[in-house]
Formats: sequence, structure tokens, C-alpha cells
Amino acid sequence: MTAMCAPVSPGTTNWRVALPMPLIDADGRELLLRLIVPADESAIRVLHEGCSIATLRWRYFGGGEQVEHLLSWIFDAGQGEAVGVWAQDRLVAIGNLMLPDSTGTGEVAFLVEDAWQGRGIGSALVDLVTDLARDEGCRYLHADVSLDNGRMRVLFARRDWKSTVLDGDYSMGLLLA
Repeated sequence: MTAMCAPVSPGTTNWRVALPMPLIDADGRELLLRLIVPADESAIRVLHEGCSIATLRWRYFGGGEQVEHLLSWIFDAGQGEAVGVWAQDRLVAIGNLMLPDSTGTGEVAFLVEDAWQGRGIGSALVDLVTDLARDEGCRYLHADVSLDNGRMRVLFARRDWKSTVLDGDYSMGLLLA
């Protein structure tokens, strides 16, 4: 796969100037990577509708109307930032960063629609959101990964994230500082 165009200068805010930017998936399809904005609310809902129960459980670890919870904070720049991957006019994946807490720890989460998994989109999002976390002053990143979500655990492990099993899930972490 040809990942996305490399950020202008990883670890700085300069890469934002390059957004939106193209992303070529493992099938050679050109996608678009850009920041999520409030006008994307309906696209976020459609993305969730295109995900299986298992995929939504991997993202949210529970049932209920999780998209409503996500929409309650995702557009609040004081809480975090989100990046989406678009196939033409359709949102097919989203990655988000919850801004660092007082210890410098930021939390990340990702959702890739089932039909688009395995094409390198999650990898590109993890790399971009990691750069975003550096820009936002995170010293440490955290993600929870379900024990049965081996693909995500391997994706993180290949990027030197460390894991421990905590409360029946993987607690993944990456030291940035």
C-alpha cells in the first residue's frame, strides 16, 4: 500500500496545511483524508450504519446509541480532534484524539467501516492521529482494544505500542516524549 502523503513535517502543525490530502488504499483506490467538521454529522451517522455490531463493539465496548455520545463532543475543539477518510462523498473511516489530560495522556479511537477494513486505512489514521497528538502536546497515547480485535492490536504493536491486559481488554500505550 502507498500510505498517505507524508505530513509536511511530522511532529509539527505544518502537516495540517496539506489537508485535505490524498490517501491510496491497498487496492489502489484514491481516497481523501481531511479533518472532520460539524457539516459531517450525517456522514458520521451513515458510517456507523455501515458498520457491523462487532465493529461497533470494538470501537465502543458496549451497546446503545454510541454515535450520539460521539456526536456530543467530537466537534468540540476543546475536547479533541477527528480526521476522516472519504471515498468520493462517503465517509468510510474516522480517527479521533481526545486531548491530553493533566498528565499529558491523550486517548485515541478509530472506526473503519467493515467493507473498507484491511486496506491500510486504519494504519494511515493511526499514523496521522499520532502526529496530531504530538502537535497537541501529548506525552503518552492510550487506546483500549478488545481482546478479539487482533488486527488492531497488531497494528498498534507494529508501531511500538505496548500492551497489557486490563479489565478483559488490551490497554495499549505509546510513549511520545
